[in-house]
Amino acid sequence: MFGLGKKKKKKEDISKKSSLLSSVNASNDGFISFYQDLLRHVYPKQAYSIYGRVSTVYDAVEKISNKVADLKLQLKESNEIIREHEILNLLTRGAVTKTKMWREITTSALLTSEVYLVLRGRIDKEPLQIEVIRPYNVEGVASYSGEKRPPKIRTLSAKDNREYLRYEENDGSIRYYDSGKMNELVPIVINQRTNSWRGLSRLSVLIDEVFHIESGNKHNSNLLDKGMTPSITLAADGEEIDAEDIESIKESLEERHYGYQNAGKPLILPVPLRKVGETRTNKDMDYIQLVNLDETRIYRLFNIPLPLVKDKTMTQSNYTAAIPFLYMDAIIPTFQEIAEEFTRAIIRNRYELDDMELTYDKFSIPALKKDQVDKMEKMTKTGTLTTNEIRKEGGYEKVNGGDDILVNAGKIPLDEATEKAKSFEGLDE
Repeated sequence: MFGLGKKKKKKEDISKKSSLLSSVNASNDGFISFYQDLLRHVYPKQAYSIYGRVSTVYDAVEKISNKVADLKLQLKESNEIIREHEILNLLTRGAVTKTKMWREITTSALLTSEVYLVLRGRIDKEPLQIEVIRPYNVEGVASYSGEKRPPKIRTLSAKDNREYLRYEENDGSIRYYDSGKMNELVPIVINQRTNSWRGLSRLSVLIDEVFHIESGNKHNSNLLDKGMTPSITLAADGEEIDAEDIESIKESLEERHYGYQNAGKPLILPVPLRKVGETRTNKDMDYIQLVNLDETRIYRLFNIPLPLVKDKTMTQSNYTAAIPFLYMDAIIPTFQEIAEEFTRAIIRNRYELDDMELTYDKFSIPALKKDQVDKMEKMTKTGTLTTNEIRKEGGYEKVNGGDDILVNAGKIPLDEATEKAKSFEGLDE
């Protein structure tokens, strides 16, 4: 709008920046301080705050956590599938349902790369109940910093408010339990930060994108409230403007017209100027493209297929084809990261079942059924697999006679085809 350079901001103006455009201090209070020369991290409290304020982040997390919570859990021991077990019952005993528990666990993992579980009951027995503690209610001892787990962790939640001490088992594993040995804290850190035992939130690389979206929402609200003026070009009105006048104009523009909170204000300047040109090209279109790019980055970071969320790619065929990829790229990998730690910390340590692991029933997912059927069809055409091997790929039970290999000619058992071939051996003579 005006051909003047931006005046260098005064030091005290830095405090006006959004708290999202910054690096964090060492304390776990969730607030982000502005340090341009440091790497930027989003701590747990701030991550949950962004999740509650920015619709794109909320939508991406919900799309994954809701589906993870719907997975049908089961156990696997060697090649045997176990659908009923005390471990599975443990997930339904508590103040919340299994679905709510796994939504909470998954949301925590996606936002902070941390999950904290409290196991109730004697630490040398099978746990009686599981509680999920949000990461911003968990802290290490104040004097500790480093990549190894701290000697002491404290929970500060209404669900659990106590101190847990670190113990090293004979096999080298680390466990945390209270002095009475009646509660165990299980820290799950999926992606650890450098030089810290805490998790690296994936939102740390999205600070700029989140700021753009938040600021844009406020900008558009101000435009609706105050209206919008066209872009104009101004020149001196009959007299020269000296350096002091230019500085005065700069200060007026900075004070009244920079930033989303000043959108829509009428242009009032301290010296006489006249309009020499006007354009009604809406510069907000650049912002719309920027937000569109920011939203795309957020969804891609959470591995959400774009045809499920972006209008330009959301055709019916693209949408249908994208659903299986949501499971393969986002939902299932997220579950597996959590399930591996669950297996290690609970099934191995508390139940002492070294050959068992927590998994899910892939055949109970309707979105993956078509891919399973297509794979069965391709397996059938090979002519080298048994009926039961093909049925297993689709989650179906074995059938009598299903262990014979079928050949392509009429799909009859290979043994039968061989016998028929032998019966014709002497006919040519």
